[in-house]
Amino acid sequence: FGAWWWKERITRAQAVAAAIWWARQGVGAAEMRGLLSERYGYDLSATVAEMASTDASKRFSALAHDTVPQALIIALEAESWEDAVVYSVEVGGDSDTLAAMSGAIAEARFGIAPAIAARALKELPLEMQKVVTALYARAGLPFPWVTAPAPAVDSPA
Repeated sequence: FGAWWWKERITRAQAVAAAIWWARQGVGAAEMRGLLSERYGYDLSATVAEMASTDASKRFSALAHDTVPQALIIALEAESWEDAVVYSVEVGGDSDTLAAMSGAIAEARFGIAPAIAARALKELPLEMQKVVTALYARAGLPFPWVTAPAPAVDSPA
């Protein structure tokens, strides 16, 4: 692979990381949509309904330049972490990748319902439970199975 290939993937990862960072800082969806469009050149004008109405088998792609903008749209349209995961499945295509990215952004925006987080944690082997708990502690984040952060509020237009 050439240098351009790696640069593109790094840039896509930076966009997702920026969205998570901005969400943690309380930047609302409308402002974040503008920042991502301006900084990364994404067209984020589609809606989840529009993406879901397109035949996923005709547009399936696991390429970052296709999945990252879709995940950003899903995360910014979602009103909860659960919405982001459900929307990822509704949109179809590379749903697990979409859910991983949009879910991470949505968690930063809304948190995860404690009951869902607790159930998911119980499904993990004990060693992974320790890893997840240590990761949250190291990041200084509240454990979602105990409490969830307040949702971000959109900035006035």
